Amino acid sequence: MRTSFLLLAGMVLNASSIFAQVPDYAGCKESDYVTISQSELTIRFQGSSYEPACIKIKRGTKVTVPASEKHPLQAARDFDGIVNPLRIEGGDHVQNQTVAPEAVGFYGYYCTRHADPDTGDGMGGMIWVVE
Repeated sequence: MRTSFLLLAGMVLNASSIFAQVPDYAGCKESDYVTISQSELTIRFQGSSYEPACIKIKRGTKVTVPASEKHPLQAARDFDGIVNPLRIEGGDHVQNQTVAPEAVGFYGYYCTRHADPDTGDGMGGMIWVVE
C-alpha cells in the first residue's frame, strides 16, 4: 500500500490522517477500530453494547447490524455529507439491517433506547469504510 505525504509549512503530514478525520462518535477512537478483511460481517449484541462497535471495512463489504424490539436501531447523523444507508425516516429498525456501503467515509448507528443519538454514547457503533 502506498502512503501519500504532504509538506505543509515545513511539516510532513501523512495524507490519510488529514483526509480520514475520525469523527467523535460512539466513543470510537482511531485505535479502537477493528479491521475486517472478510466480505461479510454480522455485528452482535453483547448486553447493551455492540460487538465489535468500531469496525473498519473495505467498500462493498456487507455488514449486518442487529436490531430488535428491545434494541431498536437507527442511523447516526450523516458525517461529511455522506448519506447513512441505515437511516429510515419516521421510525426505527426492529429487524437486522444489512448494508454494503460503497462511499468511503463513516457511518454511525445506535440503539434508540440505550444510546445518545448525538454522541453514540451508550449503545452505539461506527463503521469506517475505506478503499
